[in-house]
Amino acid sequence: MKFDEKLMKLRKENAWSQEEFADKLNVSRQTVSKWELGQTVPDTNNLTKIASVFGITVNDLLDENSNPVQEKVNNYNKVHNKNGRPFLIIILIIILIIAFFGIGAITVNKVLGRMINQVSSEFVSQTSDEQSVFGIFGEIFEKIRKIKQESFNSNLKDRYYGSVSGAFIDSFIDEVLKSNEENNDKLITLKYKDFESNSATDIRALKRQIKNGVNDQYEVYYEYDEEGYINKAIIEDGKINAQSNETTQEMISEFEVTRFNQVFKSNYFGTTNGFFMIGFIDNVIKSNEENPKHIITVSYEGTETSDANELRAMKKKFSNRVDYEVYYEYDENGLINKAIVEK
Repeated sequence: MKFDEKLMKLRKENAWSQEEFADKLNVSRQTVSKWELGQTVPDTNNLTKIASVFGITVNDLLDENSNPVQEKVNNYNKVHNKNGRPFLIIILIIILIIAFFGIGAITVNKVLGRMINQVSSEFVSQTSDEQSVFGIFGEIFEKIRKIKQESFNSNLKDRYYGSVSGAFIDSFIDEVLKSNEENNDKLITLKYKDFESNSATDIRALKRQIKNGVNDQYEVYYEYDEEGYINKAIIEDGKINAQSNETTQEMISEFEVTRFNQVFKSNYFGTTNGFFMIGFIDNVIKSNEENPKHIITVSYEGTETSDANELRAMKKKFSNRVDYEVYYEYDENGLINKAIVEK
């Protein structure tokens, strides 16, 4: 492209009139007109001024093989893409923060839309060695979705899956209730025998009915929706071979033994004031009702019994002014099976 053609094109690209351009160079409009018509050529001083005004070199003006307009665009794209990467990182960080704080997808899309409108089309377009910005966003959202799904499921699966003792079944049902309260769009249905519901009232009623003794065993497993989220928790009675004590012993973990014994040992052990003996007997009666497979006998002043009525009668013998010694005997599983009370 000839000098006169370049000069006119550059001036028009900047939307300057010949008079406006002349003022920038401190020359007359007629001088600029003659340059663009090819009638005259600027001297060295004016060539330097022209190159400076357009942000190019004198060589760009004089070289007929050079296209200064395209060079300006290329330079802009290089700077824009270089500076755009930190901006892209900022956008991705903001999106991650929004997603992890649980703001809905509609809000995310609105925020994302406003951000993308601030980025030029050169930045959004795909480069030769990188994925498009939209492709990156897609991957980020997919990873966020998987993290949320795994977090949702792990609240139940990590603690309650497969064989679950009756000692933990109440806690499991509480987790289902809590999840349904916090995630109205991801309700979990609880199924046990003929019961199947995601109603909080119904589930609480089931919780009061289901057995929760240390010797009760259940199988817990799950079904999932199309997005991979748990949408049904299924409880089945565990298959326990009650024909041998060895099998029963295998089904009772060390934690379950500790949990059972701690109710008594942490509150009633060694020297115990008579004021607390009424609560002690009440706990024995309650434990025997809830765990009929594991009965605790109480021995005091020649009486040894596990009968609820006889234990209630025994309560009347304790005096608030007297201290008693309480200690225990254990069965082959390590569970308390006898409480011995002495003055």
